[in-house]
Amino acid sequence: MAYLYAKGELLFFFDSYNLDSLLLINSAFKDLRDPTQMNKIKKFTIPSLHPYETMLITLYEFTKWLKQKGILTETIEILREIKLILFSGSAQIYLSKVFDGTILEKIVRFFNVLISKGEALYQSRPGEAPQKMRISPSDMIFHGFFRNLEVSRGHLAENLRPRDQIAYSLLSGKVPFEALNEVIMERHKNKQQFPFYYKTFIISFLEAFGLDEERSMFEQINALGYALGREIKGTNLESFLWDIFRARGYEDLLNSLAELQLKLKIPLDWRFICAYEKDWRKVKAILLNGMANAIYGGRESE
Repeated sequence: MAYLYAKGELLFFFDSYNLDSLLLINSAFKDLRDPTQMNKIKKFTIPSLHPYETMLITLYEFTKWLKQKGILTETIEILREIKLILFSGSAQIYLSKVFDGTILEKIVRFFNVLISKGEALYQSRPGEAPQKMRISPSDMIFHGFFRNLEVSRGHLAENLRPRDQIAYSLLSGKVPFEALNEVIMERHKNKQQFPFYYKTFIISFLEAFGLDEERSMFEQINALGYALGREIKGTNLESFLWDIFRARGYEDLLNSLAELQLKLKIPLDWRFICAYEKDWRKVKAILLNGMANAIYGGRESE
């Protein structure tokens, strides 16, 4: 039997050919409901408006609850047999999407890693982030990253729309580097904080989804970008961040980097750039995010 859940205009339910698995997932999920609101999901500490960001936050809270109750492992074992059907609308349905069990399993494993890393990070740096952000240690990484994907456009729906697009990609098993870069550069322009734990979030996601080649690409290009950002931080060369951002082709990207190299008078290893010529847009996005992290973000390891 499928149970319909609601959060704002988001409606979703789980389905499976295995009725025992379906019963287990609904039994585990029911504690996320507001007991006074029938099938409606309770409020979470990260506010949301659009369907995909709401779904991602809900799955994160579900993972955290499973971990707290000690039933995470047994739930993960049945997720491959589960489908998540999502649709959204008020007077009429304007959006629908089906996520299969392999995606759900990997998303939950990914969130479990973030929760564990957040707790370990807090143990190594007691008193650092949770007090400032008023969150628990387990929420440090997810909240620190996801909250800071909101932009400032003067209207809440528009402020959260890019984050919803990013959430859709994550729920589809992809890291949207170009969309992330658009958000990061827009936040930089508006003097907003760089998303916390950027590197930790991205690498943990790529590992959870078994995207080893993309992880290698990210680590190489991100390290190069971070190193360049460190070189230009606090100098008039910071404007090159925008020169690179405005590059509209592979040759434009190379020309901007060559000019920056000339200004800095340092050697630059071009192999990682040239190796991914066909993915130059992704290369540009990863490179810029690494540079921006060095200029106005935090530690490279995060």
